[in-house]
Amino acid sequence: MRKQLRAVRIGAVVTFILMAGGRARAQAPAPAPIVDSTWAAKPLHLSLNTTYATLQALDVISTLQAIHSGHGQELNPMLGDLVNHPVAFGAVKGGLTFATMFAMKRYAKEHPKAAAITLIAMNIGYSYIVSNNFRIAAGR
Repeated sequence: MRKQLRAVRIGAVVTFILMAGGRARAQAPAPAPIVDSTWAAKPLHLSLNTTYATLQALDVISTLQAIHSGHGQELNPMLGDLVNHPVAFGAVKGGLTFATMFAMKRYAKEHPKAAAITLIAMNIGYSYIVSNNFRIAAGR
């Protein structure tokens, strides 16, 4: 913030000096705020959100398969009773997925790097959960 204010002050002084010279000159646009474009890139966040949504869908499928195989159980106490109602289970997981993606999109506006790293961590965690669910469903 201080660097931006300093840059604005310097820009204002330079503009004043140039205008005082009597010649008309085009004013340069104000410098854009410094944002690490790598972490703020829309394709990055789109791919992370797509992966997250896909993993959530696979989590629903693999959880239901593991439970119906007789080898698994839902360990999340908030969703434990819903696994007997697959449509309700999928709807709740879909709503939670949408809410998480919406929150991360808002968070990414001010903290794109933190949002991307959080989504990466959640994707890694759910990758483990989904693979474990499929392993249990296969009876291994």
